[in-house]
Amino acid sequence: ISLAFVPEDRLGMGLVGNMGMTENMMLRSYEMGGSLPGFTNRSEPTNLAKKLINHLEIVTPSVATPVRKLSGGNVQKVLVGREIASSPKVLLTAYAVRGLDINSAYTIYDLINLEKAKGSAVVFVGYAGQFGFKYGLSATWIGIGNALIGSLMAWVILGRRTRVMSKHLN
Repeated sequence: ISLAFVPEDRLGMGLVGNMGMTENMMLRSYEMGGSLPGFTNRSEPTNLAKKLINHLEIVTPSVATPVRKLSGGNVQKVLVGREIASSPKVLLTAYAVRGLDINSAYTIYDLINLEKAKGSAVVFVGYAGQFGFKYGLSATWIGIGNALIGSLMAWVILGRRTRVMSKHLN
């Protein structure tokens, strides 16, 4: 199974802040190597970085600019774009939109929904907040359903035990 992971800590676990977009794209493709042993092919990762800049509207002076110099929304677009480019069967995200501006958050949610539409399994860990009704309604209702069923079961079980115990007190 091909798995893509978007961690909560974008620059600590997802990307290397001192490296540019090309080098960060290579983190997912280094095993493909280059034409000579010991050398890597930089053209494909560079093309992917340029494609992401255009497609996701990433604001950066160049593909060589260290990603730590980009805004949080642009860093997240780089990370999610790189992970989705690997065509995963499972996409696991942890707080993918935490701290992002509204436009970047919508871009990330749209990317995640496109992956769902392609047939990838998406595991979204985080708080959807105001986006919950548009993007996570089913998850919201599952959470509410679990809370209601759990409360009802506790009420029934505890109520029965309380009635049984009360009879013994008399």
